[in-house]
Amino acid sequence: MSASTQAVQSQGTDAQIVAPVSLSAPWQTVIAAGANGPQATAPSGSNPEAIKDAEDGYTVLDREGFKGTLIQARFAYDAAITVLGTPLAGVLYGRCAVGASDPAAASQWSPLKNKNGDKIVTFTPDLTGDATLADELKRTTPDPDNHTWDTQGNDEFMFVPTTAVAGNTGGALTSSKLEMKVY
Repeated sequence: MSASTQAVQSQGTDAQIVAPVSLSAPWQTVIAAGANGPQATAPSGSNPEAIKDAEDGYTVLDREGFKGTLIQARFAYDAAITVLGTPLAGVLYGRCAVGASDPAAASQWSPLKNKNGDKIVTFTPDLTGDATLADELKRTTPDPDNHTWDTQGNDEFMFVPTTAVAGNTGGALTSSKLEMKVY
């Protein structure tokens, strides 16, 4: 761009200012344990809206009031599992639904890249090192680059598996789930 031209950002839109704000936030279950949990066959297609409507157990994570700038995820699994053949992998999608009275009025879902620049992320448990919490599930330790995404001005997020968890020895895969938080 030459010195005589000026770029105007968000010209003609109702864009909102987003400031970096970190906060304390609890982990939220975004793919629940059970028949359609992370061990189920990965959903067909990559349209989060269709998957959300068709698959029981999938939850949209809301970033209310645009608080927080980063999203982090962790995989929870049965502490009795001693071997895991295929770890959970997938894509995080985001969209802006602020001011939309119905989902059709929201912006389109877009895949987000993690801080490593990867679109598809994998949650590989450390079966001997992950801590067991009070609910008898172990949780992966989120990698600050691999399991962390910038919100990129979006306020709704959905994780869509591309590879389901499979091939375990000991424990039950049906108790596994994916948790996320905005901070």
